[in-house]
Amino acid sequence: GIYVLEGFKSGAPRVRCLTSDLPPGSFSGPDLSFDGKRLLFAYCRFHPKLADEPHKADKSRVPEDAFCHVFEMNLDGSGRRQLTHGKYDDFDPRYLPGGDILFVSTRKGTALQCSQGFSDSTRASDLPDSYVRCGGDDYRPVPVFTLHGMDAQGHGLRPLSAFENFEWAPSVANDGRILYTRWDYIDRFNGNFFSLWSANQDGSSPQLVYGNYTARPQV
Repeated sequence: GIYVLEGFKSGAPRVRCLTSDLPPGSFSGPDLSFDGKRLLFAYCRFHPKLADEPHKADKSRVPEDAFCHVFEMNLDGSGRRQLTHGKYDDFDPRYLPGGDILFVSTRKGTALQCSQGFSDSTRASDLPDSYVRCGGDDYRPVPVFTLHGMDAQGHGLRPLSAFENFEWAPSVANDGRILYTRWDYIDRFNGNFFSLWSANQDGSSPQLVYGNYTARPQV
């Protein structure tokens, strides 16, 4: 769940859960708004029998709430709202300084989709995913996730990256750039190529921070 630690400098610190009313599931994030009043997080519901489903790549066999979606709520837990919907995984949300939201999503489609029109169409349709080239199957599908953006209401979904492979863990640097990890794996050993990348907030000018073939720092 998402918790607040209260009185952490006192002799009797305590935790308060902000999501105790939600069914058991997985939570990731959270990210605090710049004014310190709201937070973003991702959540998907746990379905005990889903692990035994042999054809999870068929989205009709998977409940929508088993996919990760982005939520926002006030810091006291009130005003919670779900910002993304559909049978896609949306997670690692981050506030952008201009009021929009950065997140990682499987909404890239089966080709290199570079248009807001395609990404926004996923709000109305459960379209096929793109999958990793060297692993996974129908029982354990591994859809590719890349950087996306949306406005504060969950509209205007758009790709911030045209990359074909995985991107993880975005954050916003002090100078406003997006920092994130990209799996720059093009027919070579993958260990040293979970690299640190940067991009502008609109996704333009993606580039390695430390250069290619850098063993350290990694990821």
